[in-house]
Amino acid sequence: MSLEKKTFVQKRNVDLVKDEVRYQPEGIKNIDLHSFGGIRKYSFYDIVRSELKLMFKGVPIWWYGVGLILFLLSMFIPLSSTKVFLYFIWLWPIPLLAPLGSKEKMYRTEQLLFSNCPPYMQLFAVWFAGVLVSFLITSGVTVQLIAASDWSWLNAWLVANFFLPTLALATGIWSGTRKFYETIFVVWWIMGPVQNAPYLDFTGIQGNDFTDIYLLLTTGLAIVAIIGRKRQIFT
Repeated sequence: MSLEKKTFVQKRNVDLVKDEVRYQPEGIKNIDLHSFGGIRKYSFYDIVRSELKLMFKGVPIWWYGVGLILFLLSMFIPLSSTKVFLYFIWLWPIPLLAPLGSKEKMYRTEQLLFSNCPPYMQLFAVWFAGVLVSFLITSGVTVQLIAASDWSWLNAWLVANFFLPTLALATGIWSGTRKFYETIFVVWWIMGPVQNAPYLDFTGIQGNDFTDIYLLLTTGLAIVAIIGRKRQIFT
């Protein structure tokens, strides 16, 4: 019985081979598969655009409305009366800047992200997106600063817009949470711009000119962020 079954199976296999040869298209003998040898290209613009979409995702409508009001007030109300509004303007980017550097760990997407995008390009794109957001939200006062030729305050404002995203990025990468940046920034904001503690007024609102110090601090934080990204890649 087993011999007959085996013979039947063998005959069936022979028939299948004949059918495969019979229905093989003419002119095609062998098909060679080769791996794709091209270089994958990444667009920095597309990465920045994606990061901006992630930053603004889930932001409530009222946040945009209040932000627009603060922007217009800082643009049209005289500088002598705008300090109160400027205090709150520097608080307004916190919800967008706080997740910089930490969202990959928060959502456990580090391996997926680093395997599909150059890690250092993504790092620079995140930082650049944060700088753009900070400039956009606080830029209303620049018109008055230029008109008043207050270059000292303008320089402090420019450096502050680089300092805050860099601080968020460095603290986010090393802590893996947004709360660390939020705590540091609020304490710094109260002690510096509001209470005018020496060396802590990063905005220049109180007339303290520590632009060079904050520029050096921004550079140091950028190096810390790069070291943190290297640590993320190799651990």
